[in-house]
Amino acid sequence: MHAGATRKTVAKSAGVSESTVSRALSGSSLISEETRSKVQKAAESLFYIPNQQASLLARKKTFRLGLVVPYYKSIPTFSRSYFPVLLDGTVSFAEERGYSVTIILDKQGDQFKNLPLLVKRKEIDGLLISILCKEDPRIHDLLQENIPFVLVNSVVENAFCVDNNPEPGMRLAIHYAREMGHQKIGFIAGDMNYHNAGERFSFFRNLAGEFGFDYTIEEGNFSKTSGYYAAGKLLQADPRPTLIMTSSDREALGVLEYCRDHKINIPSDISLIGFDNLDPAGYVYPSLTTINNPIRGVAAEGARLLIDIIEGKEKEPRVVRLDTGFVVRQSSGKAPNENLVNNTNQ
Repeated sequence: MHAGATRKTVAKSAGVSESTVSRALSGSSLISEETRSKVQKAAESLFYIPNQQASLLARKKTFRLGLVVPYYKSIPTFSRSYFPVLLDGTVSFAEERGYSVTIILDKQGDQFKNLPLLVKRKEIDGLLISILCKEDPRIHDLLQENIPFVLVNSVVENAFCVDNNPEPGMRLAIHYAREMGHQKIGFIAGDMNYHNAGERFSFFRNLAGEFGFDYTIEEGNFSKTSGYYAAGKLLQADPRPTLIMTSSDREALGVLEYCRDHKINIPSDISLIGFDNLDPAGYVYPSLTTINNPIRGVAAEGARLLIDIIEGKEKEPRVVRLDTGFVVRQSSGKAPNENLVNNTNQ
């Protein structure tokens, strides 16, 4: 970042006079297209906005929110069930308040986009940002430059955040496991570089201890592939768990695939509980028992909070939490007979 860029620094960078900079950026017909392009590139690289232009922009509002989603080289972003639900919640609420939504991929090639500049140029009024690593340096830039933004499904100190609260849904799941006679649970963690993975891991460990379960934890990264290989490790143990909980539905789909490949019957041999309750959970076979993550509601609340920030109604950063729930389907049931416990003696 080049703090405090001036007309003089732009002129020096472009190799032209200061008056040429003024004419080029004001659209003067006296300036050739080649010179105009050179000046504009210099101004963009220095994040320079002319004083008169800045004054005009400060009074202008686009009534447009930017929904920032990650760019993946290996898979289209919206082929993952999470992002259409996030977009639906954002657009539905934004339209009620008279705002439109622009989708912004966070990278162009291998380079992160300059998110503050998008707001400064008034392409959008603020940013709704999803899926960030815990130590993402871009948050510091957004905070330093006083850019209106809200984090969705992430929590960072001194920022506006909207996230789910894993505890209610996970507590219901653990209580259900006890009622079904399970004693040993396997848990597949998510990618610990992300806030949600750490929270789900911590709540699982605390709740399993509170309810007196024996448990084993395997590493994962929220992906179906990681669920598949973690299931192999858990199910080759002796004794193996009678129930597996995962940090995402995608990991749970990997467990389902592993069990199909190895002739392990769900739920009679092993019960399975996912996390998210996205569309695939209801139509796979067996349908997936899972913790309901209110993604659509989180997105709508994020949009509400961002619009209130833009309109000056919210000033002090805070974290908003929406409770999770629990949905029982075909992938879970009673522990195998040899593992049943007399719950009345617990």
